[in-house]
Amino acid sequence: MPSAGTAQSLTDRAAAEQKVALLLESERWPLGARDRWVAERQEELLQRAREAPFWAERIPSGAALGDLPLLEREELRNELDRMRTSGDHLVMTQRTSGSTGRPVVSEVGAEALGYASAARLRQFTWFGLGPHEHPQASIVPVSAAGDPLLSRLCDDPPRFGLNYFALTPENVAAAHRELIESGGVRVIGANSSMYDHWVDAYAASGADARELGVELAVMGSEMTLPATRRRVADAFGCSTGEMYGAHEIPGIAAECAHGSLHVNEEVVSLEVLRGDGSPAADGELGEVVVTSLHNVELPLLRYRLGDAACFVRGECGCGRTLRRLDIDVGHLEEMVLRPDGSLMHPRMFRSLYEDHFGARLRAFHTVQAEPLGFVSYLDLDGPLTEEQVAAAERALCEYVGAAVTLELAVDPERARGGLPSGKLRSFTRLV
Repeated sequence: MPSAGTAQSLTDRAAAEQKVALLLESERWPLGARDRWVAERQEELLQRAREAPFWAERIPSGAALGDLPLLEREELRNELDRMRTSGDHLVMTQRTSGSTGRPVVSEVGAEALGYASAARLRQFTWFGLGPHEHPQASIVPVSAAGDPLLSRLCDDPPRFGLNYFALTPENVAAAHRELIESGGVRVIGANSSMYDHWVDAYAASGADARELGVELAVMGSEMTLPATRRRVADAFGCSTGEMYGAHEIPGIAAECAHGSLHVNEEVVSLEVLRGDGSPAADGELGEVVVTSLHNVELPLLRYRLGDAACFVRGECGCGRTLRRLDIDVGHLEEMVLRPDGSLMHPRMFRSLYEDHFGARLRAFHTVQAEPLGFVSYLDLDGPLTEEQVAAAERALCEYVGAAVTLELAVDPERARGGLPSGKLRSFTRLV
């Protein structure tokens, strides 16, 4: 059986620095050079994967990664023991939030964690920060009984965890003083919706979040509203950047200062597939399928994350050759069902509400309760008029291409209703 471990004990500083150096070089490699490097990693991974009984049965001799069938969550749930390669490995055990069904347990080894950490540190450099020497504070959505808001997770450089369930004005004020006494923080991180709670608590605390010296707020794990970005940038006086990953496969993609979400191609092999399994064209919505290139302890090959996304055409103004991804959509089962049976992006609601409510909108949760009927709960600063409801319904009819009904209600609690972890769900389809 593998040994339990933490991200801290599994990530060696010197090895991480070497990986960061590699990633900073490879992010501007010509596509052919990166393709060859990735192909070598894929072949090495397939060889190691054959040590596991599950994969020995699944990988024919001479097979390439793209020849393998897709890996389902249920298979990981049921076949975890048979997926491990030989040897006694030090791994970090991860458990998903359960946003797409029952939670899934997985394991991530030292090399995979090291590359994911290096990709995160590389993102810091994209915003003008050095990769290593930055005190950080992150919201940790796991509550321990009796814990205060702030816990010191490590000392080099200082890193703090903030208990999401203890975010009160009084606690934030006390934590603010402690962080200032420790020298402040340069990087903060949280699920996107949790930032709204953090900013609200700061506003009520009387403390000035800008005194912390934050330069970058990393967000993600769910749909990020432009209004949330603006609130965070204003409250902390910093830049904002998204990142995309999963408990099973961390470090999938990161946003640069030019606003592109770049795939960390040295960390993962990412595919966007049509329903028939063929590759989707750039700009075409498809299903995200990911392979962790370095998790030899528990190989996850062509793993279906359940997310919908598309590759973005063209090059980024930052000059990096890493592929660009649009992942604003969420899970496949969270997509809107149209009358003709096709699915479409729920991001249309974000555009619709932004057009009608602008910065007044803090969060929303829209439910498709019937094929032609929607209800949306809003966390809205200010009143909701009948004219706004009617205009939003007309706009939704144009988006969907059919006569639909839309009920709007100001209900902050239900607007933020989601998972026990605090992760926000902005759309739910019940049909």
